[in-house]
Amino acid sequence: MTPHGAGSAAVCDTEGKKGIILNNFKPRSAANSTELQTRLRELDDRFRLLSDQKPDVVGGDHTAELKNIQEEKDSLTHCLAICENASNVADARTNRFEDIVSAHGSQQIVATTLGDLISARNVVAGSESLRSMGQISDEMEHKLPRDALGSASDDLK
Repeated sequence: MTPHGAGSAAVCDTEGKKGIILNNFKPRSAANSTELQTRLRELDDRFRLLSDQKPDVVGGDHTAELKNIQEEKDSLTHCLAICENASNVADARTNRFEDIVSAHGSQQIVATTLGDLISARNVVAGSESLRSMGQISDEMEHKLPRDALGSASDDLK
């Protein structure tokens, strides 16, 4: 959704649960990925150590342990791929608004649909202006332009 500038009317500032989840997702995902990578390195080291040893050195065949380590490594690699993919999806769901200026006495709405993130920088409203930032439902997104056009035509009468 694109921002509505001067002349837009109505205000809706609702935050969806998906938006809250996405806001908290990035730091948690990064921390989880770091932990998974650390565990994967530990398993790589353990796997290499066991692979290099002769079976009689540790008192028997360690094929079963090597198999378990490999399975856990495969699982961790899959989890890391999921984390990376989810992070890319979260990035794609962020709407960035920058350098938006509205004149004196204008109405400005910077909004995104429910569940998407907003990143706004240098958003300036003139004096005696109305600025609203937040999230709106899909239904409201389609209604806003009609309402704005209706009130603009009422002003011309």
